[in-house]
Amino acid sequence: MTITEQPGASQVAPGEMSPRRAFLNPAYDIEREPLETRRTSQWYAKPYRRRISEYESLLLYAQSAPDWIPGALGVGGFCNKFSGGRAPWENYTTEAKSSDWFVFRDPSGRGQPTYVAQKAEENAEAERMFSAFADQQMYRDLDREWTFDVIATALGAFAHHEYGLFGTLVGAPARDVFTDVLRQAVITGAIDHLDNAEMIQAEKVFLSKNVDGFSADVAPAREFWLSDPAYRTAREIVERLWGDVYDHIEIIFAVFMVHEPLFGRFARQQFFHRLAPLHGDQLTPAIMWPTITAGDIDAKWAFELFGHALGQDPKFGDHNRALMRLWARDWLPKSVAAMAEFAPMFARTSTLRSHVSAEAVNEAATLVIGDWARRYAPIFGFEVDVDELVKSVTDAIAAVR
Repeated sequence: MTITEQPGASQVAPGEMSPRRAFLNPAYDIEREPLETRRTSQWYAKPYRRRISEYESLLLYAQSAPDWIPGALGVGGFCNKFSGGRAPWENYTTEAKSSDWFVFRDPSGRGQPTYVAQKAEENAEAERMFSAFADQQMYRDLDREWTFDVIATALGAFAHHEYGLFGTLVGAPARDVFTDVLRQAVITGAIDHLDNAEMIQAEKVFLSKNVDGFSADVAPAREFWLSDPAYRTAREIVERLWGDVYDHIEIIFAVFMVHEPLFGRFARQQFFHRLAPLHGDQLTPAIMWPTITAGDIDAKWAFELFGHALGQDPKFGDHNRALMRLWARDWLPKSVAAMAEFAPMFARTSTLRSHVSAEAVNEAATLVIGDWARRYAPIFGFEVDVDELVKSVTDAIAAVR
């Protein structure tokens, strides 16, 4: 700042000095109102909340997006193609439509750094749990029928179910979704299922080192998964999603909006987590808890994707909700049938037959199906008869009692 005379400045009294910035044209060196008075940063992407997060910065800043993806920056097409001429991403891989695919955000903001930190924390807790369980010899409280006839086979088979969902999600969905933000959600959701499968096997390895005669061999569990009626329809669902369904958004919908909140919750939460303590098993519920937490996180971003980004799209919302109803009519009966086939597991051991009544199974099925009808179905305007669906599940357990 230089103090100079301002010739011709009529507002300056004679003999007084006025500040003026040096080297500027005095004709333009005047007071002006700023174009913007808010002291906020301008982002290259619309933040999910007030400020842009690290999660958004990492995923959106370098997002390569061809100009045919609505909401993209429009950088043209891709140079690389598959043999035959197909581009790496194409808009014919889903029937879902959006006027802006980039509007989706994971409300939990799980990016790679936060996800790795979460898993490191869970693994450290699991290590402490295994150590304390062994030091206190808590495995002596385990009911042998539950240990050898459920954990070794049925729980081990559930690990195959979880690995199947992992394979389903890291196939077409992880590759074909149009934005890195959705890709991150799909991949972390897939690894949630892989992590559960690995923790189930880790439990079996731990028990094999502490319980006489218990084996961590995967063969009995694999055979149970492939041949036991308890998993017949669940296995068919996984196989169809992994190998037959072309639409990557339909796969995501079927997993996170139908199958997981129905069959997944029924088996994981209502059976393994809730009934294991009746057999002196405090280990299985602890193994299941991180997956229950992950399921809640995945449900939140599934609600955001199907309830907001697609279901409330200003241009294609009606189309997408009709599409979801079509998908639900296909996948809902299958997942409920999987629940019905799994229901006889509630009478698998003598302890269950004496402590878990048919009414208790009815309550578990009502809770799971009722919550789905209350939380999920309204997102796309789907009506279900909860009592009829519950009856189809409880009839299966009544047949074996």
